[in-house]
Amino acid sequence: MAIEKPIADTYRHARRLLSVSNGFQIYSLNHKVFGLPVLAFLEQCRKDPDLLRQVRSIEAVFYERSGFKYGRQQEDCVEDVQIHPFMAGLVAPFRAARIPFAVKKLERVSVATHQPDPDGQYASPNVWTASRIQAQVQELVDAQEVMFDSRQLKGAPNDDKVIRYYGSNGELLMHLDLSDSGSRVYVRMLEAVMQPRVDMWVSLVDAIEAMKFIDACRKRARVEPSYPFGTLPDFLI
Repeated sequence: MAIEKPIADTYRHARRLLSVSNGFQIYSLNHKVFGLPVLAFLEQCRKDPDLLRQVRSIEAVFYERSGFKYGRQQEDCVEDVQIHPFMAGLVAPFRAARIPFAVKKLERVSVATHQPDPDGQYASPNVWTASRIQAQVQELVDAQEVMFDSRQLKGAPNDDKVIRYYGSNGELLMHLDLSDSGSRVYVRMLEAVMQPRVDMWVSLVDAIEAMKFIDACRKRARVEPSYPFGTLPDFLI
């Protein structure tokens, strides 16, 4: 059995998957992990874990010019979108490098909702459409701290989906383009789950713990003023 994100609506519900998986394997799927730039980076981390040990901060941007299409089910951006940079940019690389880590402190979570699209092309949202998550992550082997800062936006001025890794002096170590999408990504993901030896880069336990992080972000979220469609809210500038 394989489950795409989100695996459940809450951490408590996600944990129930552990009790029903007795006797068969449940795989967690996240299509952003299977973008070509991300896969190449994961292979690098697996071959050379020291590459990731140089990282002191991770900055993710997930901006989409589009809003919600009419008739589509709306899901809040913290659950539906922020799970991508968390899994593809943090969990999967550290797992590939065999470096255990934990979220030490959730520094700040800001959310907002965009105002109606003046052109009427997209539906008015009833959920959060912008978010920023800032957290301290700690490697459990050498206690090295890594800052995680993830910005997300629907109704953005431009499309921009990227993860950047920085060293101790602020130097750019790696730039991952997250724009690889569509059927090709899903084909790679489905081919991976059908192999005799399945390697999805993240496990079911990883996905369950990610829901714990998402739940914590929801509870910590500070709701900021709404922003005009096509602009950046102040907390993302």
